[in-house]
Amino acid sequence: MRSLEGFAGCWRCACTEGMDDYLRHLGVNAFSRTLATSIVPVPTIDVVDGRLRITTETPFGSRVEWLNLHAVEADTDPQGRNFSKVVRWRGHLLVSTFRSTDDPSSPLALKGDIVTQRWLDDRGDMRQLTTYDGVSFSRHFQRDSR
Repeated sequence: MRSLEGFAGCWRCACTEGMDDYLRHLGVNAFSRTLATSIVPVPTIDVVDGRLRITTETPFGSRVEWLNLHAVEADTDPQGRNFSKVVRWRGHLLVSTFRSTDDPSSPLALKGDIVTQRWLDDRGDMRQLTTYDGVSFSRHFQRDSR
């Protein structure tokens, strides 16, 4: 079903697979990878003016990500990389494509796109698959009763 409202609510990550390899492929150092893989995300998603707002509390503060089906948006990842983000439906998948806007000579610039697919499975759980340069990690989220 293609409805942003279906993603709204509080979620708890039940399982993450492949994140360490994915972060290593992005060039993230061992300390930061260990920290990132130890955090269990508990995002809150709501629909604001036709966009999804994903708010995740981390040890470093709140991270807010916007998914906008109506416009290209700028975003910055936790490593300081700058991106343009395009969000589209592909069937039942909500697909976000991140393209580096950093100077190509910068060590932060990525050479390809990061693609994140989100969908609701048959049980109503949220699934996420993020891929860069052929390396992926996946997450399985279940609704949280907070």
